[in-house]
Amino acid sequence: MENNAENKQLNIAGVSGSNLSVKDLITDMAVEIAFHNTNFGSRSPREMIAKDLDQIMRGYHVGHTIKCCLIELGLIYESKDNLWVSAIGKKYLEILAG
Repeated sequence: MENNAENKQLNIAGVSGSNLSVKDLITDMAVEIAFHNTNFGSRSPREMIAKDLDQIMRGYHVGHTIKCCLIELGLIYESKDNLWVSAIGKKYLEILAG
């Protein structure tokens, strides 16, 4: 039996995949808490999440503050000085892609 989290279906609070939104994965309250006292100029936190999560997925580096926010939200994790997108982070990007 394979024990690979990547191959398991993501089931969030009984919401079916076709009806799932990014706000079902990461609530506005969670985003507000993670981004408290940050300043990314005119970009909203959700814009920053989308942009930098996509950059990490493609293997690019991001700034320290956004990295900490994404880790706190459970969208990425760090291993041996590398950043990896979590299953929830991948689902977030999949929902955004439509």
